[in-house]
Amino acid sequence: MQMTKQVLIRAAVATTLVAVSVATAGPDHNETGDAGSLRSTAQKVTKFCSDQTLVSIAGSLPTSASAVAGAEDLEDMFLIRIVDPMHFEAKITPPKNCPALTPDCCPPVPPNCCSPGTPECCPSGTPDLQLWLFRPDGPVDAFGLLSNDDGFAGCGTPHLVSTAKDLEGATIPAPGEYLLAISRKGRFPTAGGKPIFSVADPTDVSSADGLGGDDPHDNWDWVGSPTTGAAYFIDVVGAEAFAPEGCVPTVSEWGLIAMTLLSLVVGWRLYGNRPQVAWS
Repeated sequence: MQMTKQVLIRAAVATTLVAVSVATAGPDHNETGDAGSLRSTAQKVTKFCSDQTLVSIAGSLPTSASAVAGAEDLEDMFLIRIVDPMHFEAKITPPKNCPALTPDCCPPVPPNCCSPGTPECCPSGTPDLQLWLFRPDGPVDAFGLLSNDDGFAGCGTPHLVSTAKDLEGATIPAPGEYLLAISRKGRFPTAGGKPIFSVADPTDVSSADGLGGDDPHDNWDWVGSPTTGAAYFIDVVGAEAFAPEGCVPTVSEWGLIAMTLLSLVVGWRLYGNRPQVAWS
């Protein structure tokens, strides 16, 4: 049976749509240079033109001997869009090549085992970091909303969800633009020299209930001793990136159609009339 021109075109278009979908599934956002620390310098998270679903953000807070001197990368801030406030999550996942799991970082819940592959366990050597969520107000100001230090007791991997667990009970009010920040353990955001968050329990998701909680974020400060930095990987749910400015698809649609046509021709030469193609 000879394949008609109409069937050929339909097959090419169908294959092209699949190829575009696969091509635009794309990599996660990687920090470009050094993401800023404030609203005015935050890095805008971008992805492919046709698919802005945000799955993860990768970056680093490198370590050097000048941590306290102010010459080191101590926090990163990213501008994202939250599209599903009720189900929003952001959490740190261990590096793919992390060390073996150890019993001392399992949550104190039954059966309290730390066998390899248990999701609640954190590997030894995982960097101790914190996550913060801010609500932008114009091009310069941002107000604290939510924070988390440790997702589980004894584990330094934060897990930020949409509603605070303290008395304030802050929630993400609506879909829109938000600022997701990550910092080293002991680093905290301030407003006019006052802490924006008062974290009573490091495992809680906290509201902006500190002395500076009602004021715009303008700086960062230390409490305790500085911790080491490291590469990080943030898993994100319920959020989107922004399309790049002057958006042009990464793979040309016409190029994909040409590749599809070529594959069909090769298929004809190899398999003749098999398989038959039928369209309703």
